[in-house]
Amino acid sequence: MSFRPRVAAAATARPSARCCCETDRLATVLGIGLRLGPSAAAVQTEVVFTEPHLLATINKNGKRQLDEHDIAECPICLQQMSYVASEDNPFSLLACGHAMHVHCLAQHIELGHTTCPICIQPLKGDDIEEINQHHPLFTRVEVGNGDTHFILPVQGGRARLMRVEHSNGDTVFFDGEPGFERFVRVEYLSGNKIFYEGEKNLERKVRMESINEQKTFFEGERNAERKVRVELRNGNIQYYKGRKGAERLVMMKNPNGELFFLEGEQGAERQVRRELPDGETSFYEGEQGAEHKVRTKLPNGQTQIFEGGRHAERLVRIE
Repeated sequence: MSFRPRVAAAATARPSARCCCETDRLATVLGIGLRLGPSAAAVQTEVVFTEPHLLATINKNGKRQLDEHDIAECPICLQQMSYVASEDNPFSLLACGHAMHVHCLAQHIELGHTTCPICIQPLKGDDIEEINQHHPLFTRVEVGNGDTHFILPVQGGRARLMRVEHSNGDTVFFDGEPGFERFVRVEYLSGNKIFYEGEKNLERKVRMESINEQKTFFEGERNAERKVRVELRNGNIQYYKGRKGAERLVMMKNPNGELFFLEGEQGAERQVRRELPDGETSFYEGEQGAEHKVRTKLPNGQTQIFEGGRHAERLVRIE
């Protein structure tokens, strides 16, 4: 069973590697309301749940398991859940944070219920997709253009569209009640994925994940989504400003905490400043590809003055 790490609102989590002061610093220098989102470090954070029927632990590998010191009782059959899920007795953690046996939840859905039996929050599409892997729930419908629709029958004879597999190999996943299904994710045959938010017919792109593990984040209304952040596989993070199609790179951050600030139009961004974690700040002049250091402010208050071209700067004065 594949497990997706999720964090319930009732959970208490250990702080992630990113401190609040660093977040505030980035937001200040960019001049925007920064939403950093989950990072790789956050996925490795251990999360402990304390309410009955909540999954107890997400371990550092992202695998969900139950903590023997917490309550682990299925709220449907009232039987104890095994501490580590198995194929014989799997459990599911819903987006709302409640855990229960997969087969019990499947029967709950087959009776026409599409809400969590504890908090009555609607089941997310990914919740039902996970259950369908172990207990088939969907009706498969072939349509004339070669696409395949997967439908979930619900109460009142209505049907809920869960996903569409296109003839070209791309798959679109949906969420929402019958008649209000909105697409939330597109998985392309290439392996790339795009995630969406918003109501039906107003879905907007918020994130793209490529097969090389690069993540791109977007903001803005539908058809006007602009790139605001790119997280690279090597740990570097790039920040952008500007309207859709004209986004310009304004800052880069590497895993060591160094910040690089850039100015200029799209495609001609030039480095103007570099900040080190210890407070040292260097300033640069010159066009893209020819930037040269002209001044460095040291943590002790001294200022170094440089002259010379790129990679040939020489110290000429200390103030």
